[in-house]
Amino acid sequence: MAGDLATSAVSLAELHFGVLCAPDDESRTVRLQRLTAIESRYDALPVDSVVARHYGRLAAQVGWSRPAGSSAGLAVTVGAGSWS
Repeated sequence: MAGDLATSAVSLAELHFGVLCAPDDESRTVRLQRLTAIESRYDALPVDSVVARHYGRLAAQVGWSRPAGSSAGLAVTVGAGSWS
């Protein structure tokens, strides 16, 4: 996958959440347009057992006491793709 661009399924989930939680119709429309553009341009990297294993390793290494936020999920998805 070197040189290719992709996004994480976790990131797409967060963007969908953002659309649904928009404070008003105008914001929702803008967010949905952005999400649609991202989904049409980039493949989503899946969250699978390899990603889960690397998440656990990263969480232990940095001492997270509870699930981390979206940035960590994205980092783990990308890292799992390059470490496997």
